[in-house]
Amino acid sequence: MQHQKNGYILDSENPTELARLIILDHAMTESQGGIMAGIPADLVLQNVLDLACGPGGWVLDMAFEHPGVDISQSMIEYACARARSQQLLNASFGVMDITEPLDFGDGTFDLINARFLVGVLRGEQQWATLLAECFRLLRPGGILRLVESDGLLVSTSRSLACLQQLLLRAMHKRGYGFSVDGGATLSITPVLPRMLRQAGFALHVLTPWIFDLSSTSIHWSEGFDLCRVTYELAAELRLFDELSRDTAEDVREIIRDMLIEMQQESFCCLSYGALVSGRKPMK
Repeated sequence: MQHQKNGYILDSENPTELARLIILDHAMTESQGGIMAGIPADLVLQNVLDLACGPGGWVLDMAFEHPGVDISQSMIEYACARARSQQLLNASFGVMDITEPLDFGDGTFDLINARFLVGVLRGEQQWATLLAECFRLLRPGGILRLVESDGLLVSTSRSLACLQQLLLRAMHKRGYGFSVDGGATLSITPVLPRMLRQAGFALHVLTPWIFDLSSTSIHWSEGFDLCRVTYELAAELRLFDELSRDTAEDVREIIRDMLIEMQQESFCCLSYGALVSGRKPMK
């Protein structure tokens, strides 16, 4: 059952989702050119906030004095344990709901980071509310850095393409993204610049990122694990049931075929998204 409090498409307390996010964190940081991608060199970083921080990989890599917030207690416990094991005393974590006002003062942060909120926020109103909250929390000149994906994953695997479309349609049906074509894509990346401007930000960076999970890529094993865990978890949560006459066993057969096809030497696959950042104007 999906996490009802914040509408997260997957179950944020599921240990399998924790494993998926650990893999995703590393893969996305690598594909985007490091944790500082999209952050201006002149930005003085003292207090940094990572929204929906998950298991805390980005926060711990930054290693500055800043908190990360997530609605999942298990995610936060894992992140805190990692911080303690690495003796990173300048990283802290807290449990909050990003669809509600956050317990920080105005102008607290120099940088706010958030990745893949398209699977958390539903509808333009939730997005507008969060962006307004980020604007409040940033000091003048501060940066909001967003990493998103429309679910675009182009491959030579027929089964992967089938599962991808099932998941995107399931997300669209539940109100995620801004699709006008029934969920063929999530259509979040073209909307973000407009929403940032409407929230008062000056657009700073708009740049695409590409994650190569082809058989010849150094990231193939990460991509393989991401696809396996994502679709197995979606099937376990029965996200596909209302979209198709396929039984649960039919979906699992498609997943098995996908895993076979992804291990073929000829397998090719690219995933696409965008990094968008906005700057709060100076007073």
